[in-house]
Amino acid sequence: MQISTLVIGLGNIGMGYDLVKTDSKSKLSHAGAINNNPYFKLTAGVDSDRTARTIFEKEFKSKSFINISEALISTSPELAIIATPIHVRLDLVEELLESKALRVILIEKPLAKNAREASKIIQLCQENGIKLFVNYMRNSSQGTLNFKEWLDNQDTSGFFSGNIWYQGGLLNNGSHFVNLLEFLLGPVVKFIRFNPHDFDVSDPDNPHGILLFPNGSVSITPIECGGAKVNGLRIFFKNFSFELSRELGGFTVRNCVDDPIFKGNSMLEPVAQEFPIDIGELQSDVLNQIKNYLIGKKFAVCTGEQAMQTISILNPTT
Repeated sequence: MQISTLVIGLGNIGMGYDLVKTDSKSKLSHAGAINNNPYFKLTAGVDSDRTARTIFEKEFKSKSFINISEALISTSPELAIIATPIHVRLDLVEELLESKALRVILIEKPLAKNAREASKIIQLCQENGIKLFVNYMRNSSQGTLNFKEWLDNQDTSGFFSGNIWYQGGLLNNGSHFVNLLEFLLGPVVKFIRFNPHDFDVSDPDNPHGILLFPNGSVSITPIECGGAKVNGLRIFFKNFSFELSRELGGFTVRNCVDDPIFKGNSMLEPVAQEFPIDIGELQSDVLNQIKNYLIGKKFAVCTGEQAMQTISILNPTT
């Protein structure tokens, strides 16, 4: 039996990324991934924009509504996906709780604009028996799960260090990599913001800073790279390093080896071990992990509580 699914917010991640593809099997958006997954049924979409609703109905052959209240009159979703601007999400969750059939809510990252609102959303879902997930999609990729299995078997004792580089806001984009490191290495203890020029927070949405772990530290750097979208991370342990970026197509690992030129020294090997991530399958990976949850299997999706940890570190009060 298919899981009836409601997509709220028909922008790029809601459906738009699949509109520019000629391949009907494209799964870059929530609507596209649902449409191509036999376990889920795209019951309806919600958006206040009439043009978006018209396009959604034409492209995905499904109903659309101007608001959640109208959608819930005609549909009984078991899964609701919220892909709207961050400031309206708490209100949308409150509206969704009118649905008696609802079992799971998936919210686009970040969960909320601050820890207070994130906590309220989590509380509402817990009180109503709804499982809350947040779309930090790399956590659900098989490539990430393969890499984590490898990493858990390595010697990670001692101190580690590294860097996250990001564009487009720390909460909106940089938090992807903070949350991913928490998944791989454990919780962050503290985040210290600073500006390298005058130590005045001149751009609060794109701060420099440092993440402190119990046995490591990772600097955070906002960057500019023309029109390119460049985000990634690299972490160094005593015997190896690992890196993730869009350009690499997944995780790469380089072990420490003897330097063939400078005797007695070590270097990182030029040939890397790779753990590929298929970016075109990320939304499908998330859906498949939600399916695992629904059928009682082990699952790998960022929970509301895990996403709350990330927000509490990066934006605790404002």
